[in-house]
Amino acid sequence: RWMRSHANWNPVCLAGIIGAALALEESPTERAWYVAAAELYISHYFLGYTSDGYCNEGLGYWNYGFGRFVMLGETIRQATRGGIDLLATPSAQLPALFGNRFEIQNGIYPTISDCVPGTKPDLALLRYINERFGLPLTGDRNGVFTPMSEALPVLTLFAFLPDRLPRAQAAPRLSDSPLRTWFKDAGVLITRNATEGRPPFAAVLKGGHNAESHNHNDVGSFSVTLGNTMVLCDPGLEVYTARTFSADRYLSKVLSSYGHATPVIAGKLQSTGPEARGVVRRAEFTEERDTLTLDIRSAYALPELKRLERTFCFQRAGASALVVGDEVEFSRPQHFETALITWGKWEQLAENELVIRDRNDAVRVRIHTGGQAYDIKSETLDEAV
Repeated sequence: RWMRSHANWNPVCLAGIIGAALALEESPTERAWYVAAAELYISHYFLGYTSDGYCNEGLGYWNYGFGRFVMLGETIRQATRGGIDLLATPSAQLPALFGNRFEIQNGIYPTISDCVPGTKPDLALLRYINERFGLPLTGDRNGVFTPMSEALPVLTLFAFLPDRLPRAQAAPRLSDSPLRTWFKDAGVLITRNATEGRPPFAAVLKGGHNAESHNHNDVGSFSVTLGNTMVLCDPGLEVYTARTFSADRYLSKVLSSYGHATPVIAGKLQSTGPEARGVVRRAEFTEERDTLTLDIRSAYALPELKRLERTFCFQRAGASALVVGDEVEFSRPQHFETALITWGKWEQLAENELVIRDRNDAVRVRIHTGGQAYDIKSETLDEAV
């Protein structure tokens, strides 16, 4: 089953099996058979990426899965004396750049999916990719490629790389701007103010769907970073238990939409499945502001819900701000709730105004409901056992 998997287990298992076979098998025919099998089955892994190179497993599993793909590819490249180079295949090109492109700002990365908060791209993996693609290099090569904390196979591979790695191919031309990174096919936008003399302010806005690998039910969720802190967050990975990978996965308040900055409608959370998705209705990007509208009605199995569109407006002109607006229509009156998620602390400054702080950074939140009455409540989520 793993041979046709679109998830990280495909390259993880292939790297181990093919690496062992090429280390032990002397028959040219048998060695060729293993290499051919790797070429065939690794193609399934890249079907898990969107066509613009987005890894819906999250950054931690990109480090693990794509890192093992690099191990597999380098093992085969050396065994065939450069005759077969998996990194040079078109399907690997944009996924290889995911780690470089996924930074929000100041070394902060999204915690979407099963990702440990604080995860960054693996430095050895980035160095290898950048050398192979002719991208700018940073850090001491020996220091990056010989981290003693790494697993022995990883250490062995990177410690004995050739002094000069051959160019796999030219890096693809991307339309990324310092102001934004837009994974259109995944429905994920990283948007930044990038204004000198002002605190760096950015947001991650997520559409996608609720059948992604290592999925969280998180259609329409968002995170906000200020300075060096993700003040409003995606909760990321919970402590894995047997429940995490069972039919009861979404009983977890961290993995369900309850633990994300998404609506709760008539007491209902988001559904799981590919049909529960954020459909992009508007995506307009300018120097002054980025606007993204997602139709997220399909994420809620509620017949009374006739319309639910969430519009994000990230404002750069004037005071930097993220405006999140929900337009909702019911066939009969229903309760509507939404959430803000943080690892920090909050306090209420006025009837419609909050401040949320984490470490030395804080954001101000203003609530507008068009005159409708509302309550504010707080809850601590803890799924550790």
